[in-house]
Amino acid sequence: MGRGEWGWRLLAVGWPATIREVVVEDVKTISAPAAAGLGQPSYVWRFGLERRLDLIRRYVPLEGRHILDIGCGIGTFVQRLREFSPHVYGVDVDQERVRRGATALPHLVVAVSEQLPFADGTFDVVLLHEVLEHVRNDRVTLGEAGRVTRPGGRIVIYCPNRLYPFETHGIFLG
Repeated sequence: MGRGEWGWRLLAVGWPATIREVVVEDVKTISAPAAAGLGQPSYVWRFGLERRLDLIRRYVPLEGRHILDIGCGIGTFVQRLREFSPHVYGVDVDQERVRRGATALPHLVVAVSEQLPFADGTFDVVLLHEVLEHVRNDRVTLGEAGRVTRPGGRIVIYCPNRLYPFETHGIFLG
């Protein structure tokens, strides 16, 4: 596998240098207290989204590509990705979120990640942005992501770092 090429072999041979570089660069972000001090705590999430989009664009061509966002919610990332391609689709298990997003964005579909409603090799880019930790079966989800990705396509996965001392993703109070 050459520099800049990554995918399924990542599981078999470890983390290629390209992935390590992306991970290292991703942790160099604005601090949460500084962002929250701007008066809008959701700025932290939006800043992270923009930062990740910049990283994706550095390593994955998006212009004119067929893109799938698995776990799209109301379609925030779908909307941003449509600035680069009109062929962006989103799926989410939450019917209400898809309904809300679909009022402004076409091609949002209610579906579980373990059974995607698309033909084999439909997409050039498949994105799982902080969704893999929420699915019932991560192996089946990854298999489906691979199935709908064209040969030579890219699967981009972001997951929370559970070792980060301020990680609250998945902590439930009650």
